[in-house]
Amino acid sequence: MNILVICSRNPYPVESGGSRRIDSIIRNHVQNGHRVTLVYIGNLADQKYVPDGVNVKNINVSKAAFISNILLNLWRLEPFQVSMYRFKELQNMVSDCTYDVLICHMIRVSWVRVNKPYIRKILEMSD
Repeated sequence: MNILVICSRNPYPVESGGSRRIDSIIRNHVQNGHRVTLVYIGNLADQKYVPDGVNVKNINVSKAAFISNILLNLWRLEPFQVSMYRFKELQNMVSDCTYDVLICHMIRVSWVRVNKPYIRKILEMSD
């Protein structure tokens, strides 16, 4: 299977329960022979902690974009944690995807829409 994992931040190095959980999920899928792509919001960090066989992509977002999302949240009827991470670049990446499964790590990235009926979407809530 071709799996896309979306995180609101880089889970590596593993330093918390949430990053430990998503690392365990990623490693399990890689060990079972699945192709895993990890996408996170933030600067491209050192890849030495990422398991072998995982394709890593990042989405650079400026502090101004985060602040803009925070201010726009005042007029939206959605949870703050979702609104803060709503970026077109992330949606564009998923819209063009050829993945079988989409794993959204935490509610922050759960807003991503999958327009292809054959893609399964999983919301992983380790918070």
